[in-house]
Amino acid sequence: MPPVLRLDQVDSTQRAARALVHDGAPHGTLVVARRQTVGRGRLGRAWHSDEGGLWLSMIIRGALPATRAPRLTLGAAALALDALDALGARAAVKWPNDLLLPHPSPTPRIGPWRKLGGLLLEGVLLDGGVLRAAVLGVGINVRRPPGGFAAELAELAVSLQDAGVDVEVDAVLDALAPRLQAHALDAIDDAPFTTVLAALRVRSATIGRRVEIDGVVGLAERLDDDGALCVRDDAGALHTVRAGDVQCIV
Repeated sequence: MPPVLRLDQVDSTQRAARALVHDGAPHGTLVVARRQTVGRGRLGRAWHSDEGGLWLSMIIRGALPATRAPRLTLGAAALALDALDALGARAAVKWPNDLLLPHPSPTPRIGPWRKLGGLLLEGVLLDGGVLRAAVLGVGINVRRPPGGFAAELAELAVSLQDAGVDVEVDAVLDALAPRLQAHALDAIDDAPFTTVLAALRVRSATIGRRVEIDGVVGLAERLDDDGALCVRDDAGALHTVRAGDVQCIV
């Protein structure tokens, strides 16, 4: 089995895992921390990572076409859904990388959902058009943080505990880590990726919603066969979005 580095506290599991890539750590190596002091999400955003959550980063190695790297995030999201199902939590994915749980009180920023966690893929070794190594970060709110969520997250975040799934962090790690280590690379190939897309289309918190992304406002209609989000704007034009920050409009 690949090694697991457990830390009580670290600035960022992503940073620690990137350093291990350069030290030659193998595919599937995990860095897991009880707390992060400088956790990061997509677009450089701060990620609140207090005790009570699962904060991990996994090293991915291979000879991967860089153009297919976004598939790794979508594949990992599908694996996370499967792991959460096994724990009794039926989550959904806000394209491309947020894990959500339904909530009865909609908010302007996130609609009838609360954010349970998210994923972050960062390339480390790129050789021309081939990605040789990457680090996949996953954060999941398992227990409500001591003192509750930060004020700016109070109406956005949720934990498994809040949703009535009373498990410990190690139980979530045990459900998720083997799936990631065994199957994180599967999504690069077309046949497994078709299965990933089928799961994400069913469990999407984005498809069928009115959204705004990179100045485009319209209806999120579907995921195409490459996993891109297809948005039809108010003038009827169809936009194929391959990356970006989706805001759902309530």
